[in-house]
Amino acid sequence: MLKHITPNDANVLINFRYSHLPPHLAAASKPFCEAAIDVAVTAPDGPEKTQALRKLLEAKDCAVRAVVNADKDAMAECQAMIEERYKWDEFAKNC
Repeated sequence: MLKHITPNDANVLINFRYSHLPPHLAAASKPFCEAAIDVAVTAPDGPEKTQALRKLLEAKDCAVRAVVNADKDAMAECQAMIEERYKWDEFAKNC
């Protein structure tokens, strides 16, 4: 029998989806989704359970960002965006 998930917990659980992510990010996200489901169906309902899910979500976000930050191409793209913005800011000052 499937345990009822509270609306508060469902609002957190929806953020653990990973099917829309590229494979390397999905791989980083999947273990956190599995842990969140375990918590959702085993922990007693209440604010501490919801907080546990939120903490898992925060940890998942950090893990995914760690993978993104390790991507050298993405970092180069970010650096280029920063440099372009700096050039625009300098241009705007002189107008």
